[in-house]
Amino acid sequence: MAHSPEQFGFTYGDLQRITGLTKSGVSQHVSRGNLVATDLVSVCAFIARYGKPEIRLEIMQRMMGIDRQVMERGRPQSTIGIVRDHLGRVDLESPKYESSSNPVTAPKASGKRTTKPSQGKRIK
Repeated sequence: MAHSPEQFGFTYGDLQRITGLTKSGVSQHVSRGNLVATDLVSVCAFIARYGKPEIRLEIMQRMMGIDRQVMERGRPQSTIGIVRDHLGRVDLESPKYESSSNPVTAPKASGKRTTKPSQGKRIK
């Protein structure tokens, strides 16, 4: 047997807290037709448009399917030589810093060249 549907409710005070507007500000949006409090789509659109920045950001992240872990994987690393793999796990062995027997191809951590550039013949 199916469960009976739940009913949810909210007040203008809830909208004030989410948007940062005053009670009269919310009432003005209702009287101007920007918000129909009995229509769920209208309420969602109103919150997406007039919500506080952190609420709007949360809505956008959920719309795009971004969670905290995905955002953490994409941020630049603060420690040299430590990288993350495609799953976000810490990978200590970066190909950039592997040791090599050839000093010309192995990059130095300082960024300095290991060999001097070739000097071409000058034509007088």
